[in-house]
Amino acid sequence: MGVKENIAKNIVLLRKSRNWKQSDLAEKLHYTDKAISKWERNESTPDIEALVEIAHIFGVSVEFLLQENESVTTLEDEKKKTTNRISVLVLIVTAIFFISTIIFVYGFINNEPAKYSMWVAFVWGAFVSIAVSYVYLRRFKYRFLYPYFESGIIWSALATGYCQALVLGENVWMIFLVGVPLQIGVVLSALIKK
Repeated sequence: MGVKENIAKNIVLLRKSRNWKQSDLAEKLHYTDKAISKWERNESTPDIEALVEIAHIFGVSVEFLLQENESVTTLEDEKKKTTNRISVLVLIVTAIFFISTIIFVYGFINNEPAKYSMWVAFVWGAFVSIAVSYVYLRRFKYRFLYPYFESGIIWSALATGYCQALVLGENVWMIFLVGVPLQIGVVLSALIKK
């Protein structure tokens, strides 16, 4: 299918996705419904200004209008999906820190000898939050975030191990040296993938 046919088909697709008549679209564009009808039948093609306005009205890119499409995914739809995904992720992280808080309070109240070391529950909460966030975001293929979360997993795991050792009376600061080659690996891997 050619570009002109794609434009005609996409105008129909977008208009019908809103349950608009040709006259509804014509009114928004300040054109006649006859002009809209000609565009949709591929008897004429809207000029570039009209294409930009159509894209703006429907929340799509001009590129969308030029390509062959089977369904409509508008920028609004993508924003809603992203907002929903972020909301779910925030709820998951909140739940993890709520559980960390319960562990902290329970341990502080009921574990007299170790009550001042229960703060480690929040360090564990941070590590689990980063790891779960990474797994969750991989479902939606936000590839640009992978290196950041991979780095977060490395350093939060090392910090968790270090803090847990401190609570047990050991100072194993050298554990952070393990993070250096791992971090270099993450950076090189990200550069190679680009």
